Amino acid sequence: MLKLKDILAAANAKVAEYMAQGYMISWMNASFGYKFRVDLEKNGDCVRVKVDSFHNWERASSIEGLTLQVVRIARADVFEDRDVEPLYSKNFYDLSRYGRGQAFTESLEEKQAACDKVIARYLASDRDTRTELQPSAALIRSLKQRKGFTNATRNNIRVYRCVAGYTIEMAGRNGAKTKSELIRLPGTK
Repeated sequence: MLKLKDILAAANAKVAEYMAQGYMISWMNASFGYKFRVDLEKNGDCVRVKVDSFHNWERASSIEGLTLQVVRIARADVFEDRDVEPLYSKNFYDLSRYGRGQAFTESLEEKQAACDKVIARYLASDRDTRTELQPSAALIRSLKQRKGFTNATRNNIRVYRCVAGYTIEMAGRNGAKTKSELIRLPGTK
């Protein structure tokens, strides 16, 4: 698992590699929306070392992250063309959406495994199931004080526990429509 500082250190190592080949820094900042950008020149040949974000939302797991690239550009401190010649590229997949704070991985399989784990946990949780409870005498007394529930008895109400609190359903009189109300008790959000 990598942090952003590890990716920036890899970008600095790429800059050092090109400087060892005789390239000189001609422009350096993080503008144009990049996390990292250094333009290097040697005898009219310009390369850019950059760390940029990427997104692929066509897949169900929405692949996103950072990419470390070295590209050949026409001249320093200008936007590069879309069909720029890539010399080096490495992707780092974002894991922060899956319970990790600002973490990246180089392996798409590890990213997919983290995504699958989150989806499995979500599907395993029974968010939509309701648990029916036996209404207590104290609950029935408090319900009788509410408008619309004055004739509440154990026979004509059902109490369900749900995520937001408790749902009370009371059968209507003489075939009338069932009345339902969500009650939030202290301590439920």
